[in-house]
Amino acid sequence: MSDLNQRDIEYIRSLIRAGRENTIVDFKEKWYELKYSYQKFEFIKDCISFLNVGIEVDKYIIIGYRQNTEEDTLSEIHITERYEENNIQEIITENIEPIPQIDIIMNFDLDGHQIDLIKIRKENKDQPYLFRKDFDGGKKEGQQKDTFKNKCKGLGYIRHGSSSHLISRNELTNMFFKKQGNIYGYFNLATEVKGSFFNDMLIFLDSMDILINREALDIVTNSSSIFKYKITRVFQEMILQGEIFLDDSIREVEEFSYIITMIKNYKHDCRKIDISLDGGENSLIILLFCACYNLYRIISHNSAVYEVINDAIIINFVDNNFNGEHYRAIDKYVGNLNELIKILRAFPLYHLNFNTIVKIREVNYDSSISKQFVKSNVKFRVSEEIIPLLIEPLYKSGNKIEIALRELLQNSIDACKLRQNEGYRGKIEISIRTVEEKLILSFEDNGIGMSLADVIEYYLTVGKSKKKNSGLPIVGQFGIGALSMFLIGKKAKVLTKKSNDNEFRFELFEDKNRVSDLIQKSYENNDSYTRIEIEIDPNLINNKNIKEVIKQLGIDKWAINNQNIDIYFHYNSDSYLIPNISEKKDMFSPIIDTSSIKALLYDIELEGKNEKKDSKHENLDRTIKTKNLLLYNDVLIKGDYDFNQYSNLNKANIPFLVVDGKTSEDEIAVELSRSSAKIGGIITKAIAEKIYRNEIIKIIEYLKEHQGKTNSIKIKNEIIQLSNENLKLPKLLLSSNHVEIANSKMNLSNNSKIIIVHSNSLNEDCVNFNEDNLFLTEQLYSGKANLADMIVSSNKLFISVRFLNKYILAASGSSNGFRMEALKHLLRDMLPVNDWNLGNLELWNKVRDYKTEIEKAIEEKSIYGIYSYGNISTDQISKIFNSSIEGRDLIVSFGNIQDNTISKSYDVTFDEILHQEIDNANKNLDRVVIGEY
Repeated sequence: MSDLNQRDIEYIRSLIRAGRENTIVDFKEKWYELKYSYQKFEFIKDCISFLNVGIEVDKYIIIGYRQNTEEDTLSEIHITERYEENNIQEIITENIEPIPQIDIIMNFDLDGHQIDLIKIRKENKDQPYLFRKDFDGGKKEGQQKDTFKNKCKGLGYIRHGSSSHLISRNELTNMFFKKQGNIYGYFNLATEVKGSFFNDMLIFLDSMDILINREALDIVTNSSSIFKYKITRVFQEMILQGEIFLDDSIREVEEFSYIITMIKNYKHDCRKIDISLDGGENSLIILLFCACYNLYRIISHNSAVYEVINDAIIINFVDNNFNGEHYRAIDKYVGNLNELIKILRAFPLYHLNFNTIVKIREVNYDSSISKQFVKSNVKFRVSEEIIPLLIEPLYKSGNKIEIALRELLQNSIDACKLRQNEGYRGKIEISIRTVEEKLILSFEDNGIGMSLADVIEYYLTVGKSKKKNSGLPIVGQFGIGALSMFLIGKKAKVLTKKSNDNEFRFELFEDKNRVSDLIQKSYENNDSYTRIEIEIDPNLINNKNIKEVIKQLGIDKWAINNQNIDIYFHYNSDSYLIPNISEKKDMFSPIIDTSSIKALLYDIELEGKNEKKDSKHENLDRTIKTKNLLLYNDVLIKGDYDFNQYSNLNKANIPFLVVDGKTSEDEIAVELSRSSAKIGGIITKAIAEKIYRNEIIKIIEYLKEHQGKTNSIKIKNEIIQLSNENLKLPKLLLSSNHVEIANSKMNLSNNSKIIIVHSNSLNEDCVNFNEDNLFLTEQLYSGKANLADMIVSSNKLFISVRFLNKYILAASGSSNGFRMEALKHLLRDMLPVNDWNLGNLELWNKVRDYKTEIEKAIEEKSIYGIYSYGNISTDQISKIFNSSIEGRDLIVSFGNIQDNTISKSYDVTFDEILHQEIDNANKNLDRVVIGEY
């Protein structure tokens, strides 16, 4: 099993949001029925198909969703049957060669839905992956005889879009070329090259290899069958026939003449090229060839030399007669190339998991050249392309209309908070209506409004916000939120008025960030308000029912904690009131209550006592049960928590958090896009303390009832099951019928001998308890790096033979096997008479040569599937375990309380709360049953 980091989780969410299968993701309603051979074949075929996709990203088979192919949507499906991870890994190892790195992740909670993941890791680069053996038989569902057979040994499949196909000869050839690490394998160089341009072709290919991200190019090719044909034909016409190297060619080319003409027209001057592009495949081919041509002209210059440093091409000159003419000859191509790189890096390749199709971010001169010829006359200005260059990339990972609504809502909430009149009640109304066949989205609030100075100095100035130093608990401080309206519309009308001031009206246009003339109207009243109307694409709203619309727009997730503000959404003749957290206050526990910050945490323990199920609160219930979500000053944000010092906390399952108040950057730092916030300081401390105390009390209550009456391993397993949603339990100390959480006040001698067992699958039948055996159990992290660390740091231990088979005998090198240091330790233990002091390549070659001898040595030093490493015999295995342990993954080391790292690995906060609750529990009992041996 592999731990998923936050970046992995966001990546998985994006795949699910897209709602469709493609080259890097497949969705399944349920697990393959691996008890049937034909289903086992389908499982291996799907894994091989993803493994052979030469794209350096993680690929996933996600189990727990049904795909609606007509609407590109997914339905959540409850998984009813699962298989043991070890059994699945054995199926993979037995049937795929070379052995791949595939992680099986079970019971992963993704936003409240339990899913399983088959993660085909991007580190799998040893293509082609093939069937290791034939499928000789196995009954299909409903049949009595073994009828399924498939002579598939040596066959390989590859994923094309959402389906799998046998690998073609051409694809095998490309895999070979790709292993060479260059662009050459992408094009068919067997076509006749015009001899006079052979040298130019080689330089041009070098330029392509420097500039183009080959993996990204492969993704585009895999997603479009015609793209490879187009770019290859253009390559043959322009490069192999030398047309790109000629400035006066009049040769007519019928096929793809538009692309070739554009390349010829813009290869020297790209200033207007972006005006002629439509963002499709043809545009991409034109940009790539023009960019590579300009780099070709630079590196083919007799006096120029270059090197690539930190994704930048640095140019220098070696000719002693170097002068300004050399510089000017190169400089126009440098300028062109930088412009083309800028366009390519912003090119909308939405189906890629890459930021850009080019590897280079800029071309520059060596500092010695810059001092002689480059003069700086640069002033900061707001680009006319501010929307595509700043706003769209900032919010690119989400639904545009959801983002725009969130930003506009935040501005309205902040405006209401800034108006602090006595007796004032804030009101925000959002509506979608049709006016003269146009769809209009409007936001209106009775907040503080804007004066003429506010409009000019802040609202219309990007990056400047009046709210930043307000001293009030508000989120918007960056001065870019207003521009988010252009994510969904080309034109917006703004009406605003401050108390005792005039009303101002103006329109904003996306093209060139134009602002109309301001119209001023005089009103003699104390009203203040802002209304924004945006003309949006009618296709953005495709539902007629308000319930469906609020779900489509993400409004169903909204909530507010301010009892002085009401938020309404109107659609057609229906209205929806955004729910207030106060309606569910009985399901929250206060964790911070100071003059500056108030924080509440959703408490699952209170849910069962106070929850009232009714349709009115259906959306609010769903929102407050979402993990790692934060309502910060009435704006919903994903929480990115800093729990580094709280090692016992399950960081993926932090309950819904409500925070109001003025926080420091250490406590809550909101990202520029406001899609997430980094949370730390006293807030994470309070969360950890609350969760720890709840879980420790649950564990203690369980121990009161079962301590001394039940087998300790059964107690251990049930404690883990009881608390695994919120805790990563620390080390547990076990004797035959007694369990303790290892802590700093354990009543044990420093010389107490302990057996340290790392395993996730122990049961009460596996272990032989006696008076001399005191066990310390920990969770097993079976990644090869973690196992290698334990091997290197121990002089004796037990280790499952399966790990030795996987990371030594079945491995091809350190990429899928143990690292050299750990491998040498094991080999010296297995075959001590051999010389294993070799380099990496020689060492793995020798492992293959001595495979039979290594297998025999493992067999001789093993019992029950456990290998005894170091200065310890197999007899000790049978004293500690019995035959029921066979097939279970584990690694066992030995020590005592004094020399083990127990005391160094305590979660200090958890330890302190544990001691407090143990003391409280023991005071109320006739005899001490927990907290000591």
